[in-house]
Amino acid sequence: MKRLPFVRSVGVIATAVVVVMAAYFCIVFVQVVRIGSSEPAGNMKIDAIVVMGAAQYDGRPSALLQERLERALAMWNEGGARWIAVTGGKKAGDRFTEAGTSAAWLAKRGVPESRILFEETGRSTWNRCRTCRRFFARTVWSLHSS
Repeated sequence: MKRLPFVRSVGVIATAVVVVMAAYFCIVFVQVVRIGSSEPAGNMKIDAIVVMGAAQYDGRPSALLQERLERALAMWNEGGARWIAVTGGKKAGDRFTEAGTSAAWLAKRGVPESRILFEETGRSTWNRCRTCRRFFARTVWSLHSS
């Protein structure tokens, strides 16, 4: 049985799409791992440490959120920043926001409440990043001299 040229072309295009998607996934994965495991330079001054929200359970951080908070607290204690910004809203039925849970956790461990900034409206990483940008423009950079 003879194959039609059209069928062969579709197969080649489909294979090319799969290869490109796999390459893209691998490149992004490597970048995320590399950046996620890097440490800022010791003499680097930053305005704020941002703790992206993750699940919380009735005011208690999930394992992932606690890991993020522990890392932020260690950086704070090293004098890495003047502010810690916490992000994350709440799902329907939740009593606490992710940001509120994070702020309470940090305050309980010695971070002054006056140095914790909140972003409690974000529901996704992209949304939180976009909101943080506007939030920092209003808050951190205008308070930079305080």
